[in-house]
Amino acid sequence: MSECIHLLNLENCNYCEEDGYKLPSVDSLGENLYYATMCSVQYRGYPCNSCFHTIIEADYGHLLKEDTHDYWRAVLSFRGDYDDLPKRLDLVEELYNVIEEEYNRKEEDGM
Repeated sequence: MSECIHLLNLENCNYCEEDGYKLPSVDSLGENLYYATMCSVQYRGYPCNSCFHTIIEADYGHLLKEDTHDYWRAVLSFRGDYDDLPKRLDLVEELYNVIEEEYNRKEEDGM
């Protein structure tokens, strides 16, 4: 485990490695999800459940390996909302990277 502990050191972490995964900070993931959904009504500017499920499935579902709800649960766990949810850093890393890659592709295409 790296020196960065996402749930305890939110302000000083931008991007780090944990358990072999290259992960964004909780705030960086929230910003990434805001870009993807344009919704920031939840705690720390995260999207609501409805926007996450609808927009992530419609715009990114074809690029993701798991069901959209699994990513939502991974986000809630990563954000620290529920202690009983499994820690799915693989899904957090994948979701962040897919959104980031699509953003970069659209920028290159002038969209």
